[in-house]
Amino acid sequence: MNHAIDFSSEKKEVSLRVTSQQETRKRLLEAAHHAVANRGYEGTSISDIVNLAGFTKGAFFSNFENKESILLELMRLQKEEDINLLGKLIAEANGDIAIALNHYIASLDERHDCAMLDIELQLYARSNPTFAKSYHALQETNRVALGQLLETIFAMKGKLPPIDSAKLADLFVGLVQGLALQHQPNAGLFIHLVLDSLMATAPVLE
Repeated sequence: MNHAIDFSSEKKEVSLRVTSQQETRKRLLEAAHHAVANRGYEGTSISDIVNLAGFTKGAFFSNFENKESILLELMRLQKEEDINLLGKLIAEANGDIAIALNHYIASLDERHDCAMLDIELQLYARSNPTFAKSYHALQETNRVALGQLLETIFAMKGKLPPIDSAKLADLFVGLVQGLALQHQPNAGLFIHLVLDSLMATAPVLE
């Protein structure tokens, strides 16, 4: 008698569960992003996040340990996406770095909420040493990666960064965040002017 087991249906169920969990996680992250960017860290609760996402707290705690963990994950994903975007634009520039910078800087105006979220997390890190440890470790990773990309941009222009590449990354992020706080509608223009000025006075790469 043949008792063959049909594994195909089990694989489909597992696949559906994984897809469902990924979608739940994505919606929770999007809700957290929106809530904190608009209400601030202290003004956002887990209840706010799950209500906005349309889930229960059970769904939240099945994916994240606490509010800090979801926001650290959100920050990690956003920084990774940001650095990947800049890297992709540089790779596709075919030597015309101005085009890459124009596209990247233009995108900053569309990601105002990302800068506001980063500012909120920085402020919270100042008052919570436990959170600060994880936050600063993640920041340092992003700082080094961004600094390397900025160094590549200068090299493509035959120049050396006028300051240490990691500090150049700090300057770049500071500009983005400061302009976001001021609600400048054309933040990219100001950043472009600063980078152009630095590029013009940077030492020549030998």
